[in-house]
Amino acid sequence: TPIKRLILSYEEGNRPSDESWKKAGLKVIEDYKKGTLLIVEPIDKSGITDKTVTALDENQRVQRAYPSHRVKLPPQPPKDAPEDADADAEKKTEKKIEKQSKKIKTSNSRSSALSPVIPSDPGFSQLWGMKRINAPVAWTSAVSSPVIVAVIDTGIDYNHRDLQRNIWTSARGTHGFNAINGSENPLDDHGHGTHCAGTIAAIANNDLGVAGVTWDVKVMGLKFLDADGNGDDFDAIKCIDFAIEHDAKVLS
Repeated sequence: TPIKRLILSYEEGNRPSDESWKKAGLKVIEDYKKGTLLIVEPIDKSGITDKTVTALDENQRVQRAYPSHRVKLPPQPPKDAPEDADADAEKKTEKKIEKQSKKIKTSNSRSSALSPVIPSDPGFSQLWGMKRINAPVAWTSAVSSPVIVAVIDTGIDYNHRDLQRNIWTSARGTHGFNAINGSENPLDDHGHGTHCAGTIAAIANNDLGVAGVTWDVKVMGLKFLDADGNGDDFDAIKCIDFAIEHDAKVLS
């Protein structure tokens, strides 16, 4: 597949001239001054040629050039996939968790407080991944975190009852960033980002839905994938910048 777009980086204050793009047969589609990045494409839609590459190599103001890609979420596994997981692997995981639990209990005088924590959420029994990471034992030590977690995906349904309390909110009352339309409304119109946010931060012990890995943490919605799960990596860059600027410490 021919490369149709490039992302170019340059040193701050040293932006290549528009004339240089014309010489290379390119036009600027977007000038992302915040990140000293440009997205360019061929004027004649022919794709990136050897001539284009040579012209960029000769341009001393261009620090780096790399393809701009469209990305797409992979097909989601069927809902019964966890039940189809390898039985032997499941048994080994269960034994490992049991062994770790006993080890922690015997090494801590507060053994009664270290029984694996099982939340009341009705969907918890389906969360095979929580058992894999030994979350019930970890919850005996901590269930909250002061950090902000940025979910870079299809956005987040910030009105979701099992997430609402843990949604990050800016001083303006917004909940993240939508790189597709440039707004601060990352409302999820696909579902994948909300699912990921739930794995991270669904409220536990509320007799609703599932339990997240961390029960009390702020998740920031960052949308670069659309309703069909498609997006540009250039928009993902914008989401990363927004997350860093707004003090997110973990980017998912």
